[in-house]
Amino acid sequence: MMEAVTEKAEEIFYSALEIKSPDERKAFLDRACLENAVLRAAVEDMLASQAKVDKFFSEGGSQSFSISELAGSLAEKPDPSGKEDATPLVDEKLG
Repeated sequence: MMEAVTEKAEEIFYSALEIKSPDERKAFLDRACLENAVLRAAVEDMLASQAKVDKFFSEGGSQSFSISELAGSLAEKPDPSGKEDATPLVDEKLG
């Protein structure tokens, strides 16, 4: 089932990228995701990540992140499947 959500989220994500107006994009997401909060959250996470990538490359890739910042960011992300017993992505500090 998660595979179907992921595929649908990717489809909506690519369509949403084409919409530049925040209001129009929100309206599109409202229609495309309907009442599916998991799907909506997945698409919004992808859009937020894409915005960070776009910003990174528009600034010439000069922004740097420490391993601890990246690990902390990953650790804060909830498992999109809703499973509470999911194995954490990062469970120990790197050297």
